[in-house]
Amino acid sequence: MCCYARGDDMLEFPSREWVESVMPVHFLPRTESCSSSLIRVLYHDDSAETREKVAFSTTRYDGKPVDESGELIKGARKEDDTLTAGRY
Repeated sequence: MCCYARGDDMLEFPSREWVESVMPVHFLPRTESCSSSLIRVLYHDDSAETREKVAFSTTRYDGKPVDESGELIKGARKEDDTLTAGRY
């Protein structure tokens, strides 16, 4: 059996109704050191270089990976300042 784990900062996530129809959903406390955006980029970004940068980066207050100057890592963000996997 499998389940879907998600941070409790986004209870109404896209496709929740469908996900709940096929598996149990568990909400976990969101922490500053981890976010779904960070995990998504780390495991699904098309660029190996971006994945490596993200894996060894520090994160800002919301869990998003930043470079040495505190800027979001380039290639791991959309124009609206949110992270996304490279192919999405």
